[in-house]
Amino acid sequence: MIRAQFMLRVACLAALPLLTACRLAEEATNTFSGRVVDVKGNPVTGLTLITRPTKLVNGHAITTMDDVTIPFSDFDKSDEAGNFTIANVQPGPVQLEILPPMPGQSQQRYEIVSLKIGSTTFYPTVPAHMKGLKFAIEPDVNLEDVVVTVRPRTQYRGQVVLKDGTPLGDAMVNLDEQSKYKSGNNPVSTKVAYPERTDANGYFIRYVDEPDFEIASYTVSVKFQGLTATAEFHLKSGEQREDLVFALEGGSNAYSGSR
Repeated sequence: MIRAQFMLRVACLAALPLLTACRLAEEATNTFSGRVVDVKGNPVTGLTLITRPTKLVNGHAITTMDDVTIPFSDFDKSDEAGNFTIANVQPGPVQLEILPPMPGQSQQRYEIVSLKIGSTTFYPTVPAHMKGLKFAIEPDVNLEDVVVTVRPRTQYRGQVVLKDGTPLGDAMVNLDEQSKYKSGNNPVSTKVAYPERTDANGYFIRYVDEPDFEIASYTVSVKFQGLTATAEFHLKSGEQREDLVFALEGGSNAYSGSR
């Protein structure tokens, strides 16, 4: 991906891009507005962008979780054309994030790919769903016509069912996940285990946070009260796999693939 040439008047603040005036604000507060699009340039509807204040500590940008730059009344979801506006943005270093889509959800379904101001494009240095995208705004400046490009996070979605096909709804299960992929030319293997709660229809969603990979192989086991089901599958970077079914049976060698 080719970085756009730097055309705006930008200063460096401890490795954060300091975005300068697109136009001087007539009001005393800053606003941040533009469009949310996917990687193909299509508008994305229903996403809520927020900003959080960021402090510089020993040269590192630190974002506090209990401080939100703006109240809920000052932003809304992107409309059908992807347009959004964030009002009363605190000048100085801030962090741009996507708010989880529904109350009670702790994870975003999308991640920020880039932020474009004029002819300049900025990219997260880490996955944006983890730490957002940090930048800074001068006082009394409105940033307009920005383009925030997002994409769905890599994920797999599975349904846990009993042997007779009844969904295991609203239950806490244990997931054992093994994956193998390449990061650059280096093979990488990971192994994690964690609890996961199914929804009323027995579904769970697992977001994959490894760096970009072409394709990875997965072996996932679901365990519940002595019952086990295992699925083996491949997952491409950026893919949302929806067809996994885990049919629980007794013993550690019970197997279920996709259907």
